[in-house]
Amino acid sequence: MSARAPRPDPLVRWFSWVLAHRRAVLGGVAAITLAALLVLTRVTIGSTLKKLFFGESADYAAYLEASQRFGSDEHVLLGLEVDDPTDPELIAHLAALDRDVADIDGYRGASSVATAQRIRGGPSGLTVEPWATSWGEGGAADPDVAGVLVGRDQKSVSVLVELEVDPTRTAQQGLQSLQALDALLAEHGLDAPRVHRSGFPVLLVEMLHLAWDNLYRILPMSFVALLIIVMAVFRRLLPAVVSLGIAGLAMIWTMAVSALIDPVFSIMVTAVPLVVVVVGFSDVIHLWSAWEQERLSGKSREAAILASAADVGRACLLTSVTTFVGFVSLAFVPTPMFKQMGVSLGVGVALALVLAMTLVPILLSYGLDDAAVEGRPGGDPGARSLWTRAVDRLDHALTGLVDGFSHLALRWPGQVTAGFFLAMAAAGVGALQMHVDADLVDRVAPDHPLQVDARWFGERFVGDNVLQVFLEANEDDAFTDPGRLEAVRRFQEAVTALPEVDHAVSLVDALERLHSALGGASSSTLPDTPEAVAQELLLFEMAGGENLDRLVDFERRRLHMAVRLQPSGMRATRDTAVAIEALALDHLPAEISVDATGLSALMGGWIDRIIAGQSRGVAFSIAFVTILMVLGLRSLRVGLVSMIPNLLPLLWLAGVLGVAWGDVDTDTAIIAMLAIGIGVDDTIHFMMRYRVEAARSASRTEALDRTFRFAGRAIVMTTVVLVVGFLPCAMSDYFSLWILGTLLPMVLIFAVLADLLLVPAMVQLGWLALDPPGAPG
Repeated sequence: MSARAPRPDPLVRWFSWVLAHRRAVLGGVAAITLAALLVLTRVTIGSTLKKLFFGESADYAAYLEASQRFGSDEHVLLGLEVDDPTDPELIAHLAALDRDVADIDGYRGASSVATAQRIRGGPSGLTVEPWATSWGEGGAADPDVAGVLVGRDQKSVSVLVELEVDPTRTAQQGLQSLQALDALLAEHGLDAPRVHRSGFPVLLVEMLHLAWDNLYRILPMSFVALLIIVMAVFRRLLPAVVSLGIAGLAMIWTMAVSALIDPVFSIMVTAVPLVVVVVGFSDVIHLWSAWEQERLSGKSREAAILASAADVGRACLLTSVTTFVGFVSLAFVPTPMFKQMGVSLGVGVALALVLAMTLVPILLSYGLDDAAVEGRPGGDPGARSLWTRAVDRLDHALTGLVDGFSHLALRWPGQVTAGFFLAMAAAGVGALQMHVDADLVDRVAPDHPLQVDARWFGERFVGDNVLQVFLEANEDDAFTDPGRLEAVRRFQEAVTALPEVDHAVSLVDALERLHSALGGASSSTLPDTPEAVAQELLLFEMAGGENLDRLVDFERRRLHMAVRLQPSGMRATRDTAVAIEALALDHLPAEISVDATGLSALMGGWIDRIIAGQSRGVAFSIAFVTILMVLGLRSLRVGLVSMIPNLLPLLWLAGVLGVAWGDVDTDTAIIAMLAIGIGVDDTIHFMMRYRVEAARSASRTEALDRTFRFAGRAIVMTTVVLVVGFLPCAMSDYFSLWILGTLLPMVLIFAVLADLLLVPAMVQLGWLALDPPGAPG
């Protein structure tokens, strides 16, 4: 009986099937693309705080409930440059603004020097009058308003515009509200350029603008840069156009899938198209390069297409799986926007591979590029265009770079390996200096209006980073008890003494002023009986006093203290909240519970969960990619050791950040997750090719030399393409996108150095060798 013929390679069978049904396949691609474009017509850009950060957090739900009762720290803080804060005309405009702002949908009201009240006592009893009509002896420098309502420079005033509590408010709705507020400012003669803004609504709207910038400016720039660099490395236009077209289709399909998950795209989801396009280019480049190599070796068009499937198809499949794992690991981050981003990127990688391994063989089967491969154009060098000469220089540079890597790794493997491990040790020392936090304002460029306005406020006013401290007793009328109020006063003094705190205000401040105005006993700053407390509060309301409900509830069971900090990292804000809750244990009776919360504090609490989720995601990626390397290389030892070059770039990243920055934003972990998925690709292509060549060669050196000649140039080309594709992100004003154009290219360069120096050096030393029989060296 004759031996059964070996089954064809599955990828060769796929390529054969695609070629046999190319018209039907192209029709299917066109139909899916049309459907995807229809889905994308439903998309809007922008999101809510809940979707961006909190999801179904119980802490956020509790914060919303308390905010409904006492008011929210979700506000727009306006800073106005003025000539004289006491000018009656200015006060009239501010009063009109404060009155009219509540008529704008989404706003609860506003407060400024025009609405602030002064408590006075006299022969006729208690009076509550507008502060602006009865400035104290210090005028605008009165310590009760300086730095809060009037700037320390006495040339500025603040207006706090509070929004209605609405967790479903989108950034688009916030933009409309801000535009309406700007129109109202202009109506009252208070418009730009002398207006400064701060607050979460302003930040969300700026994130919306940055998301638009990412799609409409950064993405097209990346397309153009990729087109130019691919045209240069292939020395002709067609491969660049094909790469662009296939990557563009992958982008459209991916964003359609993302829109089916959630049609409202956040700023991080708008980064998905760029990443998918760049990764899609790399798949096409590897397949096209392999086809070129096979055609130049003398194979026919169809034979070269099928051979390219066997040459690099499996490597492309494995690299796409590892990239998929790295990207999907973002879903471990317990924040809705990162979950959607991770799923979308994972889907994008899969679709980019499917489209590349479907459309590349079909397009090549039509013979579009045969002439360019069979006989490359020559001609008189002196008559060549500037473009041709530039491409020649790039081609020679790439060839020289690959030859240089090969020479170093194969001639001095021990020295190369030692150098890498010394660099790894140095990076480890630097990594220990990192401290992780996040400040959303710091995520924009230093010259961005958000940063400029933040510095302006910091120089003139107390901090606008608000902590909401809620005190709750176990019985009604608890906060008419003088003993409890005295404990609250001592607690507030301890809070104000914290170095991070600029200002704190609560019911005790109002009672102290009331008691003093009513001629209270000099031995006490507060009323001395519950009845006296209740009576003074009643007198305040009867005299026209407002906003008592912002300080204490009707049952006098819950009390609100507003604490203002200078802008700081969200973890630092959460640490301050924890410190305040600890002070409560020392200064308040046991029956009073304290919850220090607020948007910044909640985000700070979530950062620990985010870091934990990022750590799980990175660990999952490393573990899964290691398993894939073991399976792909068919060796436990080689698969495990091959992960060393892939972890080194991450360690170097941590070392550089620890030394250069110290304080590192949480979103930097995105680079680690993306780098694991992308960076391992070159190791796979090199090692998979080396496994093929090891079976054909008489020695490691020969196998490595053949591997460099076949895969080295494509690896360098794809790295150049990836770096160039991400570089436009460096022009973004948003940190989380800016690092895609700076830190990620840096890590990819580290990765290619490890793949083309350390990997072959380790092979030469026998650590990664897949030795051919009888040829150990």
